[in-house]
Order: sequence, then C-alpha cells, then structure tokens
Amino acid sequence: MLRGCAAQLLLATLAFLLLYVITGPEGSPGGSHFALMVLYLAALWVGKLTAPFLPKLPPLLPMLVVGFLLRNLPKLGTVIGS
Repeated sequence: MLRGCAAQLLLATLAFLLLYVITGPEGSPGGSHFALMVLYLAALWVGKLTAPFLPKLPPLLPMLVVGFLLRNLPKLGTVIGS
C-alpha cells in the first residue's frame, strides 16, 4: 500500500514538473493548466479512496464533489487557479 502511494506521488510530481517545463508559466501554481492537473489528480485520488467505503456508488460521484469543492471553497480558487 505504501509503495503504491509513493509511486503515485512520484508520478504526480513528475507530471507537474513536465507540465511546467512544457507550458511555462501556465503550468505553475495559479495557471490554468496547473488548475486542471490539480483537479484531475484530486478527483482521481478521492474516487479511489472512497471506492471501498461506497461500493454501490460509482467513483464519478466523489470526483464531482471534489470539483464542486475546489471551485467553491473560499480562497482556494485563487491559489490553484481559476
């Protein structure tokens, strides 16, 4: 379990670095590409984390909740990007 989490964290870090190298300032925190990457990774991880606890619901529902929270929590949209 810990090995899988470490591998996912490493892949996410490499994805962020690659995004920044390719897109420049848009890939840095506050840019639109960075916001899309954060939204995708957060939704994916929450969907996987809640799957054992909510077996009858598809992982898409927690992903939708993450998108709603990232958009509506105060001051989070300006930090991640709008």
